[in-house]
Amino acid sequence: MPMIYLVRHGRAASGYTEDLDPGLDDMGRTQGFVVLEAMKSVDPIDILTSPMRRCQETAAPLAKRWGVAPTVADAVTEIPSGDMSVEERGVWLGKLMDGNWSDAGEDVISWRQGVFDFLSSLEKDTIIFSHFIAINAVVGRAKGVDDVVCAFLDNGSITKVQVDGDNFELVELGKVTGKTRVR
Repeated sequence: MPMIYLVRHGRAASGYTEDLDPGLDDMGRTQGFVVLEAMKSVDPIDILTSPMRRCQETAAPLAKRWGVAPTVADAVTEIPSGDMSVEERGVWLGKLMDGNWSDAGEDVISWRQGVFDFLSSLEKDTIIFSHFIAINAVVGRAKGVDDVVCAFLDNGSITKVQVDGDNFELVELGKVTGKTRVR
């Protein structure tokens, strides 16, 4: 079973209610170097990243160290929100995060299944720079939890999972914030 390292992007320069595709702030750039240090004992492996700037910028230090170009993978991008304005998206996302996948809309459930299918297709160890909700979807799948948010993963955290077909095994949960909701 391949080891999949799921990295939550570094802290963004603005929130999801202000900008749909922000880059990183100074702390976020520092978190990219923290990921590089955390991965120093791992031989170079494939680096995949969401197409969003904050993920690509978080991946950049590790990619430079390993001398590889990250591959952009649409399947691990931010959760789709349709044509909503950033303000509408903030309200929608807040409600979604307090709920369960079984209550989410078909487009969201389809996106989540796309994340699962993509990870299931990986045949070798891979590091993926992705987003809070996408990583939570994978953690929830591994733990058999229907909550959209089952862990408040910190920016720059690295969650390790092994995937064998439909079997998702949580090897190590990434660093969580001070919030207490870890199921």
